[in-house]
Parts: sequence; structure tokens; C-alpha cells
Amino acid sequence: MLQQVVQPFHLAAAGTGCGTSTGILPSLYDGLCTAGGTTPQVHSVADVAIIIGNLVRILIAISGSLAVILLLVASIYYITAMGDPGRIKRAKDIILYDMVGLVLIIMAYAIITYIVGAF
Repeated sequence: MLQQVVQPFHLAAAGTGCGTSTGILPSLYDGLCTAGGTTPQVHSVADVAIIIGNLVRILIAISGSLAVILLLVASIYYITAMGDPGRIKRAKDIILYDMVGLVLIIMAYAIITYIVGAF
């Protein structure tokens, strides 16, 4: 009888393409594909710049997601304050600082996208 070997999803997905994203976040090796190979290789300073750019994109995506989650948590904290002025002020401060952080994250993404697009 013919037996079929089943690989775990993360191993099967990792080998499907050279430097391609397999999920929501970008891959660290997006844009680093060798001719005919499936393993990304770093050959120049430009390849290192690509890896750093991809790392920054991943960090921006994670920090943006955390900012949205923190906004939801602060909103729930505000709703459950039940008129306590101290808790309301704390929730408003969290929302304010979260919005400032979210704006900074969006600006960082725009600046990095502009800089990378210039090259």
C-alpha cells in the first residue's frame, strides 16, 4: 500500500515559494529569490536592505495591531468606569496616548514606503 507523508502546515507552507508571504504578515525574505532556487540567499547590501525593510514592515504591522487592541481595551475600561472620575481620566489618557501612537505608526509606514519607493 502506498503511504503518503503529510508535512505540518508551517513546514509545507515555508517551502512553497522563495521569499513569498504565506500569511497575513509579510515574509522576512520577500523579494529575495535566486534563479531556480527555493532558498533565499543574501548576496549584496541591497539584499540586506530588503530584509531590514521587511522586518520594519512586520514590526509596523504588529505594533498597529497592538494599538487597535489597546484602543478596544481602553474603550471597555472607559465604559466600565461607572462614573469614577479617576478611572475615566485614566481611560481617556490611554485612548489619547494610543491615538498618538497609532498616528506615529501610520506616519512611519508612510515615510518608509516613500523612502523604499524612491529606490
